[in-house]
Amino acid sequence: MSPAGTIFALSTGVGRAGVAVVRLSGPASDAALRCLMTGIGNALAENPSDTAAELPAPRVLRRAMLHDADGAILDDAMVVRFVAPHSFTGEAVVELHVHGSPAVIRAVLNTLSTLPQLRPAEPGEFTQRAFLNGKMDLAAVEGLGDLIDAQTEAQRRLSLRQLGGALSEKVQAWRDAIIMLRAETEAWIDFPDEDLPADFFPTVRTRAAALAREMENATAQSHRLAAHVRDGFTVALVGLPNVGKSSLLNALAARDVAIVTDIAGTTRDALSVPIELDGFLVNVVDTAGLRETADQIEAIGVDRALQAAQSADLVLWLIDERGEDVDFGARLGDAPVVKVASKEDLWSGGDYTVGVSSVTGTGLDGILQTIQAALLGDDVSLEGVLPMGRQRHAHHVAEAVAALAISQDQEELALLAECMRDASAALGRITGAVDVEDVLDHIFSRFCIGK
Repeated sequence: MSPAGTIFALSTGVGRAGVAVVRLSGPASDAALRCLMTGIGNALAENPSDTAAELPAPRVLRRAMLHDADGAILDDAMVVRFVAPHSFTGEAVVELHVHGSPAVIRAVLNTLSTLPQLRPAEPGEFTQRAFLNGKMDLAAVEGLGDLIDAQTEAQRRLSLRQLGGALSEKVQAWRDAIIMLRAETEAWIDFPDEDLPADFFPTVRTRAAALAREMENATAQSHRLAAHVRDGFTVALVGLPNVGKSSLLNALAARDVAIVTDIAGTTRDALSVPIELDGFLVNVVDTAGLRETADQIEAIGVDRALQAAQSADLVLWLIDERGEDVDFGARLGDAPVVKVASKEDLWSGGDYTVGVSSVTGTGLDGILQTIQAALLGDDVSLEGVLPMGRQRHAHHVAEAVAALAISQDQEELALLAECMRDASAALGRITGAVDVEDVLDHIFSRFCIGK
């Protein structure tokens, strides 16, 4: 993406709506608004000061008739201006609040495309300009992207905290502490004739070790939970053929998503359905019935069922009057396993954690409570969780911790300073405080056009 020029795009959803917002950002934004308000197609070439009185005051929403280059009316709209640097992107920004019909939107965008110095925005380009102009750091950018994609209450809350700087502030505090250690080390490099205090290396090592422990303790649990908030937990339904897995999936999803028949082996592949549980995303996976089979396709399904169980955060092992298959039970992996007495409307279950009947609905609340207790515990608060749901966050923190660990063995000032430099650079990549060109395009390209 090029930071040059003035860009425009539809910033609201595509389709029919009451109001749509078209956003412009760049040095020619005011001139483009003047063109639309006056219908004079060459207004971009005029001196802005000559007609500045035609524009509304900054941050004041004003009604305006918008025209095309021939003077024909496009729409009766509301417009608002933001002057640099007091805008989302840090540049001059104009927003056109037009009627949200596809015809109006298309006409406005077509007119903007005819104006010189304007071009359509690429995905994420508005946010990229905000980053380049210092309006937000890279962690906040990712928080904004997660907020746009948020589907659950937990995702909304965590992404808002990341957008608000919860992650950036903590990372910056760690980085400042490391930079202080580096500065103290390099200060002694600059004065080689001075006698180094006897306690210098022990003190630096103690402070570095304490900082590394703090970073590890703060990020280990936070990354796991934040990643689960962002991507969801996985619950695998496993058991013998025809034990009621697909029926339970339909009951939990409150709709028919899986085929249910009396024929054993109906389910051949894993089927995942997302549900929201106490604000958290839970992906419930229906699997093929576990049994030895000569059917090659069904055997593949059984293998995939075991793989789903072994990679799940929680396994619900459904059991009916046929009892448990101990051999398959031993192959379910290390995830917590909850034994569920299935089809309780047809038989009386034994000593199992919870019982359920998908036909009558009995026990469904107990299933949900069991899932919540196993995955979330009794009280899950996101307030103390660092919003670091992306793998690169944990990776860069681990790099910093590793560099601090290496510093414990250094006896030379130059090598010690280099370890501190590596640690601070690793943390800087989280917020974009150091060179991160290799990740910028990947991050911004995931945004929608207009954001």
